[in-house]
This record gives sequence, C-alpha cells and structure tokens, in this order.
Amino acid sequence: MLNAIFYSGMYAIFNVTGAALIKSELKDRSLTSMHDYLSLLFTVKVLAGFIIIFFSALIFFKALSLQKFSIVVPLANGLNFCITLACGYFFFSEKLSISSLFGLLLIIAGIIIIGLSNRS
Repeated sequence: MLNAIFYSGMYAIFNVTGAALIKSELKDRSLTSMHDYLSLLFTVKVLAGFIIIFFSALIFFKALSLQKFSIVVPLANGLNFCITLACGYFFFSEKLSISSLFGLLLIIAGIIIIGLSNRS
C-alpha cells in the first residue's frame, strides 16, 4: 500500500506541476483565435507542462499496477486536489474559501480511511 501511496503522490505532484506551468503561461493571454492557441502550444512552458503531465500519467500507471483501481484512483485524485489547492494558494494567489478548506479536510480524512482499511 505504501508504494501505491508514494506513486499516487508523485503522480499528483507532477500532474499539478505540469498544469501550473501551463497556467503560468496563460497569464494575460486571451485565447480567441486559432493563432492564439497555436502560438501558446509551442511555448517552452506549455511544452514542458505537457511533457510533465505525460510523465505523471506513466507514474499513475505504475500506481495502478501496484494496487486495486478502487484504491488508487480516489487516492490519486484526492492528492491531486490537495496539491492543486495548495499550488493555487501559494503560486497563483488564489483565495481559499471555507468550503474549499472543509472539502480538503474531508479528502484528507478519506485518504486516511482508505489507507487504513486497505492495508496490504
């Protein structure tokens, strides 16, 4: 189970990192034409973001190979949400609402419950 948690966490970190690179390139951009999209796609940050997200998918496959689908997917998605929330707060100055924090606590509780109930 610890390996599945490790790989799910690594998946989430790489996935959010790739998305954050793409988001950082979108600052002050308006995507209104095909030219806007194409010029965005070939920037260094966006290409790096795509590569990192692809790498995160490979890590996710590894996690799936180690544990049951019904454990890995909720675990990986929960960790992904937690890291996304932190990334938005620290790197993009997004505000955290009470409902976001409550949801974060519920996700963390769910991850702990899944981990404790499926030790192998």
